[in-house]
Order: sequence, then C-alpha cells, then structure tokens
Amino acid sequence: MKEVKHTKLTVRYDGKMFDDHSMNAIELADAIKGMAESLIHANKVLNGENSELEVKVVAFQDGCFGTVLDILQTNLDSIDVLKTMGFVGTTVVVEGVRQGIIQHLANIKGRMVKTKSTQRSITTITLDDGTTFETEPKIAKLLTDNAFRKSIEDVFYNPLVHEDATSVTIGQPKEDENAAEIEPFIQVVSDEKVSFKLPSNLVVKEETTEIVMKEVYFTKINFTQSTGWKAKFADGKEKSVTMSDENFMARVRLAEENFTSNMLFVVKFEYTKTKSIKGSSEKYVVKHVARHRASPSDKII
Repeated sequence: MKEVKHTKLTVRYDGKMFDDHSMNAIELADAIKGMAESLIHANKVLNGENSELEVKVVAFQDGCFGTVLDILQTNLDSIDVLKTMGFVGTTVVVEGVRQGIIQHLANIKGRMVKTKSTQRSITTITLDDGTTFETEPKIAKLLTDNAFRKSIEDVFYNPLVHEDATSVTIGQPKEDENAAEIEPFIQVVSDEKVSFKLPSNLVVKEETTEIVMKEVYFTKINFTQSTGWKAKFADGKEKSVTMSDENFMARVRLAEENFTSNMLFVVKFEYTKTKSIKGSSEKYVVKHVARHRASPSDKII
C-alpha cells in the first residue's frame, strides 16, 4: 500500500464583496480548478508523468470566502510540490516576502522571458528588460508553460479583478477546518494581482519576414478557403501554405486551372520565421502564383 501525504490548505478570498460569504460560482469553480491543475501539472513536471497527486475539496465554511482543500501526494521521496510552489513553509506572512514559484512570478511581474540557459542543474533566465535570475530547470519550464500559468491566473488574478476583492490567502486551516481560521503561508493583495495574470506572450519572439520566389507543386488544394493548402518544395518537403492570391483562387473555383500532380508553379511567398526559447516556426503565405508548367496526366485529387 502506497504511503500518502495529506496536506490541508485553505484558499481564502477577502474583501467587502465576500462579506455575505458568497462568491461568483464560475469564478470559484475556475479558482478551485486552477489550484488543482497547477499542482497536478507542476507535479508531473517535477516528478515525472507517473507521479500521483490528487486534490480534494474538503469543506466550504463561513468567513470571508474560503475553500479547504486536501492535497494527497504519493511517493514521499519525490519533490514536494507544495513547497516548490511556495504554498507551504513558514507560517509567518511578511508582505512582499514569498517562496518558490509564487515568489518568482511576483518578481517577474508579467515580463517576458528572452533567454534560458542551463549549466550544472541551474537555469539562468533573462527577462525582456535584461533582468536575470537563477532557478531549477524544472521550475524554469513551469514559468514558461501556458497551461500552468493560466491555472495560476485563475487562482490569483481573476477573483481579484473586482473592486471590493482585496486579497487571496493560502494557508493551513485550524483543526475545525473552518476556512476563515487559518495559519497563512502566502498572501497576494489586489495591487499585486497583475503579476499573476497570463501575458499574451510568455517569451520574447524574434520574427523576420521576407518575400521569396519558389517553385512548388501544390499537393493539396481548397476550393473555398485560403487555408488547407499544401505545397511540395524543391527540397522534397511538403509544407502547409496560406493562399492569398485572390485571382488564382477565383480560377480554382471556376476550374480554370487543370491541376496535375507534376504541375510546377512559380510562386511569390511572404515567408515569416519566428524564433524563441521554445523553438522556431515558419509560415508561407502565397502572395502571387506567377506561372506553371504542366503535363496532361496525373490529376490531383
């Protein structure tokens, strides 16, 4: 039988809008879901896909608006997800002083990550304004993970956008599990919420665009839309392309182009390449189909 570590935490929202012990049902559901998903996601990154962590709702109680959660983590020798997140530790709340991933997010303040480099199990992160800091590689991965950051937003940002919502506190409930009576570990006040909002871009993207002429075979066509087209290039690779040549599209719709499998087109493309720490991508947009050479056999389906 596996050993299971139980840790009870309260997520509590304070402010005048919670005085009647009520909260918008969708925001509450999203907050609980965000808390659970952030912990489960972090556990998979920190301890591997086979690691187990479960989050249960224990009780709803009076007092501002709080929810008691029971976090069950197996494999007690694995990385402690709650400590890594910064959700447990010292029970003394000092304004502006936090731990773990929550501390990193508070320091980043929504800035984009420009570079990441790892040496000897330490990752150095450089932000878009040149600021640098060090952390563990797995934590660095979570900081630039969209799904993880969206879950954090649901807990620490969205519920605090209301004028009368003042703070969110995470702590350990007292023995009677009253959500209002807790020993706080961390607190985020309304003025700090923007640090936990998911930015439109988590990483800096370097984008270059140029006009190029290429000879291609159209291997897949769409008679009605600009998307869904594919072309085979001179290197033999088939790539998705976007068709923006309206005149060519009109000829396609009217079946004026007698497409064959060995029809070679000369095409003007707008080629865009995007690079970031997450990798690179490219996009081909057909600006003009100039001409083609065709054989009367082998029609494209």
